[in-house]
Amino acid sequence: MDSLSSLPIEEIEQVNLGCPKFCKDYICVDLYPKDKWVIKSDVIKFLKTTYNTYKKPIFKQIRAYNLLEHLKNPRLFIYLCYINLKNEGILELKTDNALNPIHYIPNPFHVLTGSHVDEDYHYIFTKAKHTKHYYIFTKLHLRNLLYPYFNIKEMKYTTFFSRIYVLAEKNHSLIPKIKSLHI
Repeated sequence: MDSLSSLPIEEIEQVNLGCPKFCKDYICVDLYPKDKWVIKSDVIKFLKTTYNTYKKPIFKQIRAYNLLEHLKNPRLFIYLCYINLKNEGILELKTDNALNPIHYIPNPFHVLTGSHVDEDYHYIFTKAKHTKHYYIFTKLHLRNLLYPYFNIKEMKYTTFFSRIYVLAEKNHSLIPKIKSLHI
């Protein structure tokens, strides 16, 4: 699926960004989809296009698991999530934990262990080698990134301390003064 025009966006108010496989009750968007029902798009472009098309927030929930570390501009991504979420909308994130040494230990078994560094110290992502990592976060980084657009409801370590999960609610006291976004 390559465009917003054929989407039942008014019916599905949840979007799963960076998800290559179809998820029930979600609009799924990924640069390298593995399913024909997933929209093939850069997530930044998708969020800008959605806002420019509908001129108002349309999503109740945005989920982005294992995506944030692959974005060149995570601050822009957070802002675009903010303007695309309805009041009291939920942003759900999961990303690598910078405090876990597994992400830095070089070893030839990186595919099995989840390490993000191969034996030549190349920073890789084992399941999707075509996607580069630009950032790695701690809880403090994520708090600063989400402020002031979101109020954090839950933040915890998952998957044996290798990831950080965040559940945040849109701070609806901020009102964006945007008419349209130039793509």
